[in-house]
This record gives sequence, structure tokens and C-alpha cells, in this order.
Amino acid sequence: MVDYKGQARAETLLVVCFVVICTPAWIYGYFQQDFSYPFQAWVAATVLSALLVLPNWPIYNRNPIKWLPSAITHDTKADTLRSTAQTRKKAKREIIIGNVGV
Repeated sequence: MVDYKGQARAETLLVVCFVVICTPAWIYGYFQQDFSYPFQAWVAATVLSALLVLPNWPIYNRNPIKWLPSAITHDTKADTLRSTAQTRKKAKREIIIGNVGV
């Protein structure tokens, strides 16, 4: 899991990768009057940045988030089943009582 500082690090790396690769290619393409150089540089920067940023590298998880401990210590599944059964019984009672009053 990538932490918040890791997200910022990945974004910075992405921007630096595009600037370092695409800026010289754009300048070279401008003087050569050929758009293929900046386009090829953009494709290369996209592939390189995807390899650097998309996987969950350990460099992006140096500051893990410390979660608070769970306040619920009892079995939630049993409680959910119990509350569902009670809700159904209550709904049946309301239907029966509602029909009698009509």
C-alpha cells in the first residue's frame, strides 16, 4: 500500500521524468521541423514512468499509515445475523398490527 508521502514522491518522479525526456526532444524536434521526435519521447516517457510509478515499490511505502485499533471486539457476524432476525420479526409485527388497525 502506498502511503501519502509515497504518492507525492511518485507524482514528483512522474513530472521529472516527463520534463527531462520530453523537453529536449521538443527542442530537437522544433529545430528539425519533425514532430515524430517529441512524440517518440512522450511514448518513451510514458512507458518509463509507468514502470517507475505503477508497481508498489518499497520506496513508496517508507512512511506507513498507523491506523487506530479497532473498537469492536465482539463477533460482528453473529451480531449482524441477530439484528437481521430482530428486524424481520419487528417488520412482521408492524405488518400484522397495521392490518388489524385498518
